[in-house]
Amino acid sequence: FLALTWNLSLYHQRMSADTKNSTSQTSSNVRGLKDTFGKWAQADPILLSDEQMQKFIVEGYVQVNTGLSKEELEHLYERMSTLLYDPEQSPSKGDNPNDNVLTMLPEFRRVTEAPAFRGALTSILGPGYVEHAHKRIHDLQPKHMGGAQAPQAWHKDQLTPTAMPPHHHPHWVMVLFYCQDTPKIMGPTDIMPGTQYDPLTEYMSDDSRNLRLQAAGKAGTITIVHFDIVHRGPINLHKSTTRFMIKLNYRRTASPVATGPSWNIKSAVFQVPKTLPFCNALPLWVNTWEWLQGKNGFASLESAMKEYKGSTPPDDISELVEALDRSHEETKTGSDTPNSYAYWLAANFGQKGIQALLEALQNSQPHPRWHFNDIYTQLHPTAYALGANGGEEAVTIILKALREEIKFV
Repeated sequence: FLALTWNLSLYHQRMSADTKNSTSQTSSNVRGLKDTFGKWAQADPILLSDEQMQKFIVEGYVQVNTGLSKEELEHLYERMSTLLYDPEQSPSKGDNPNDNVLTMLPEFRRVTEAPAFRGALTSILGPGYVEHAHKRIHDLQPKHMGGAQAPQAWHKDQLTPTAMPPHHHPHWVMVLFYCQDTPKIMGPTDIMPGTQYDPLTEYMSDDSRNLRLQAAGKAGTITIVHFDIVHRGPINLHKSTTRFMIKLNYRRTASPVATGPSWNIKSAVFQVPKTLPFCNALPLWVNTWEWLQGKNGFASLESAMKEYKGSTPPDDISELVEALDRSHEETKTGSDTPNSYAYWLAANFGQKGIQALLEALQNSQPHPRWHFNDIYTQLHPTAYALGANGGEEAVTIILKALREEIKFV
């Protein structure tokens, strides 16, 4: 039902781009789109490479440029400025159009139908991905001109419907588009690479670990981020230029089991990227790589361990189980996280590891890091690792647990 709703929303927005004449300027722009949109939308998508996909898996983001012309990007900037700051000319009377932004800015379909845009989303989410109805223009005026005086708090966005647990495997992404050059001084979105796999914890409250990365980029750049990455809105220290950004959400509709790998794959073996986040989640990264190829398990893990020095897990199952509830604040740079300890158990210890995961899940106590409420649900690390194994022994043990009504299963 949700997928049908989002498809209908996408269809309605595209139809609106050809029919809605909110102003004479928009009508003229739509007529111009009819001459060029077809060839642009029909061009083959530009798929991501193995290296780009591995970067996304590990760091939680990847950037590509949509290839729009300077004139098109300048036009989009002017139209966003009009929408938000010129009530006399704006169909929204100066209010943020939010979910209706693409109805009032139909020219933006040049972005979403760009070969690089479609190719990047197809690579990560597979063919048939859908656009969520929620959208928003994020404008950020310079600080000295009345813009934000301090950054937002670090946070993760909520899935729709709310309280759905997040996925480690890429089912959802956010897309951030800048129509103007956005250097660091102008306040591009701040992200914490590698945090997409971990729950909300206290370490998000400051920059003591120096995890912040400013997703700067040239005009026309899209930054695609894992939906669960930690991020925040910054401040704009530019002397005069307002920063405009449009945020959109997309989700996959098909399992990779049905589609196979959807990027420009050259090698089925996971290669450890040169740039790594602060933590080591090697078995989780490898499992995600395998899952995106329509497989499950940890086929590339042995070769990846040789490449990523110092990634050998503890040999003692009890030591790994104890580490499952370790606070993220205790994780030293380069070491494992609670999630990666769970995946090590699933990857290296066969049925004993699966049984240990289930017992750890059964014995887990409510904790602020693994909480359930109306807004956000974060599962215990063992729940993800049990699903990642995919082996017959895991299925047998999980089915038994379901029959016994074990909490959290």
